[in-house]
Amino acid sequence: MSTKARLVFLAIAVVIAIPLVMTALISDESESDSETTTTTNTVATATATAPATPATVATVPQKPAAPKPPLLKAGGEKTITVTKGDTVRFRVVNPAAEEVHVHGYDFTYDLEPGVTKTISFPAKIEGQFEIELEQSATPLAKLVVNPR
Repeated sequence: MSTKARLVFLAIAVVIAIPLVMTALISDESESDSETTTTTNTVATATATAPATPATVATVPQKPAAPKPPLLKAGGEKTITVTKGDTVRFRVVNPAAEEVHVHGYDFTYDLEPGVTKTISFPAKIEGQFEIELEQSATPLAKLVVNPR
C-alpha cells in the first residue's frame, strides 16, 4: 500500500473515530452534570495531507445591536428627545460640503459631500435647540433635552 493510500485510510479512520469518541465524552459529561450545556460538534472534511479535527462551538447569547441613530437630511426636520446626562446621537448627510451647527451647545461639525457623519455628544444643557446646516441656514432637527 502506498504512503498516499495509507494517509487517506488514516484520515477516513480519524473522521469516523473522533465523532464517536466526542459523543461518548459529551454523554459522560452530561450524565455527571446537573446543568444542561448546549454544544455543537463540527467535523471538517479530511484530505490526503491532513487529518480532520473536530471543533466544539458553545452557543453564546448575544446582546441586541443598538439601533442606528436617526439620519438627518435637509428638508426632513425631526425631533430628537433625550434626557439630561444621556448621549445625543444622530447622523447627517448632505450632497454638498456643509457645516452642522447645534445651537445652544455651539458645536459645529464639518460635512463632506455625500458622506454620512455620525455625531454624538453628552446632553449637558436642558432645553430645546435647533440643529441646522450653517451655511445654508437649513433646519435639520430640533433637539429636546429634558431634565433628569
